[in-house]
Amino acid sequence: MARLTRDLLSIYNLRTVRWQIVKRGKAYHAQGRVTIAEFTGDSATCIVRGSHGQRYTVVLRAEGKNRLATSCTCPYAAREGVCKHVVAATMAVRQYVVEVVENRWDFKLEQILEAPFPKRRRASDYVLVYSLRKDHLGRFRFVPLFVALSRWWQAPRERLDMEAFNRYLAEDLSWQQVARLVEKGLDPYACRNLPPDAVQTCNLMVSAARYYDYYYRVEGISIDRAAAFFPILAYQNVPVFLTKRKKVRCLRWHPQPVQVVGVLLRSQEGLSLDLGVSIGETKASFLKGNLVVLSADPAWVLAGDFLAPVANPEILKLPADLPIVVPPEEEETFRSRYFPRLAERLP
Repeated sequence: MARLTRDLLSIYNLRTVRWQIVKRGKAYHAQGRVTIAEFTGDSATCIVRGSHGQRYTVVLRAEGKNRLATSCTCPYAAREGVCKHVVAATMAVRQYVVEVVENRWDFKLEQILEAPFPKRRRASDYVLVYSLRKDHLGRFRFVPLFVALSRWWQAPRERLDMEAFNRYLAEDLSWQQVARLVEKGLDPYACRNLPPDAVQTCNLMVSAARYYDYYYRVEGISIDRAAAFFPILAYQNVPVFLTKRKKVRCLRWHPQPVQVVGVLLRSQEGLSLDLGVSIGETKASFLKGNLVVLSADPAWVLAGDFLAPVANPEILKLPADLPIVVPPEEEETFRSRYFPRLAERLP
């Protein structure tokens, strides 16, 4: 139903009105010559007192959202359509609507009930994973990927819980063919393998990366920037896959800091100084190639299949100088002169 509103009751909606008429109508309104006899919501009847004591009846009616119909019993309105009495009545009714009608509970309730509620568009179900891969310069990048289940034909048909879904992702890698880079915020409640807070973490990372990281759309998030979120991602246990030469394997989070220790290895070439990490049955070292420094601050390493923080990050400055090989003929010199000092520095 059309209603008399503050926007409709504007003198600019009065058609073919001259500025002299508007000026006189404003004066009538300022002098209090208008009495609102009836207000029904879609129409209003006013009595306007003329300059010589005459009383004229003005009717205002809403005819559609943007059309205001007016009538007045004065002779001028019969000839011209809009008179000063109509202008004064329009201003008086508008003031009444603003000061009285809009503050009534029934008006506010009608506004709520008549306003169309926009339907929330729910995103299609998807899964969220991360890929750890190297860019064109050989530096690690952290890439958030989403897989729309409608495009992944090998997706499980049954409704799996989040933990079971992540196990399925680790076993069936066919999702790689339809995985896409996350370029905008994801719907937290449409994700099948992670809770909403984990999706919001991804949205925050992507938002920051798009602003600060020039190469994000091509190669993902720089590892130094992504490592700041690793403690949260480890707590949320998000799935991460190492991508190397088209080979993919699932990584695991080790949220507890690991101790990087010094190791002396004997070979035909002599003694080799190495650094290593032990996580359960996994033994990783730099010389073996399965221990990689991902970030120095905060300090995180890739040890075998584990992503782990480092308890003694100062030791990570050594890998740039490795390997250090002591020839067999100089082994005694190493043991007597350098080994005691090295033992003090390295755990």
